[in-house]
Amino acid sequence: MKQMGIDEKHKEACWREYRIPANNAESGVPDFMWAMMAVAMNKFDDDIKLNTKPHLMEQANEKFSWLRTSSKRNGVNAPNAYEWHKKVLFSNKTHDEVLQENLKKYSKAKKAK
Repeated sequence: MKQMGIDEKHKEACWREYRIPANNAESGVPDFMWAMMAVAMNKFDDDIKLNTKPHLMEQANEKFSWLRTSSKRNGVNAPNAYEWHKKVLFSNKTHDEVLQENLKKYSKAKKAK
């Protein structure tokens, strides 16, 4: 799998995607993932001099504010994934209880063959 990524130049493709301004939180790629990728590729630079257009900064700051507010709201309102799955999908059973239950089912199904 690693060789396939090397052969198909996935690292370079990811970096090209990272550099496209349209790839942002609204495009379905959370900002933290881009930052993680940049760090992993040793390309993260927190001392970048931006070539900004002053007349667009107010709009950009509104967008940043919206992203911060949205992230906080979603973090507060979203349930803990483990607890949600436990409650809704597994009738409040622990991971071990679900595992043991399924191992028993598997064992019975295997014996029935």
